[in-house]
Amino acid sequence: MEKVSKSTKRFNKNLAKLDDQRNRLLEEGKFSLASGMGKLVIIASKSVDYESNYSPDKQVELFIEEGEQLQEQLRPYHADVVLRKSALYDDIISHVHDKEVSDMIFIGHGSIGAFWLEGDTKLGWQDLAHENKESLMGTDRHLKLGQIVQRVCGNFPVRSVPLGTPVVADLMNVIAPLGKAIPDAHPDESLFRPVYTHNGDMVSQVHAMNERFSDQNDRK
Repeated sequence: MEKVSKSTKRFNKNLAKLDDQRNRLLEEGKFSLASGMGKLVIIASKSVDYESNYSPDKQVELFIEEGEQLQEQLRPYHADVVLRKSALYDDIISHVHDKEVSDMIFIGHGSIGAFWLEGDTKLGWQDLAHENKESLMGTDRHLKLGQIVQRVCGNFPVRSVPLGTPVVADLMNVIAPLGKAIPDAHPDESLFRPVYTHNGDMVSQVHAMNERFSDQNDRK
């Protein structure tokens, strides 16, 4: 029998906690406003990748332009569309807490389970999943009825969970380029698809994605 590493055991424990947390919020009916009735928040990060084909300033310019284009394109479909031209941890958490925010779009660098923030930090799926984090406690804990769209690279580090998973009521509303890298400029829109195949069996689906997409040499 193959030995299970401590990191894998910890991952499985955290994944089970996330599943229990989502199920409890679903059972209690704790939701945001419906998509279309609530706000869409678009977050364009200024965090840059120094291995990019574009200069740091150009990367920031491209991400903001992408956010502005989406803001105009999607404005008719939401009560309000807000573009944040920076990605700050506390700011994002405040939107996660806000029941008037039904949908969120992340633009910048990252992976399937993380979004790069200013100041050489990141927002990970664990940050949105852990109930015991002080920043996520309170009566506003709920699930979004709209989409969480991850317009960042969808590469899949070992033991990953799609970033939007802890936030959405319907797993099919987590949208990302699963297992795909995307360019900084003009990404192919067809790459942004639901990462889950159905709204259920979250734990099994996450394990299946890890088996399919994560680095085979980093399983232990």
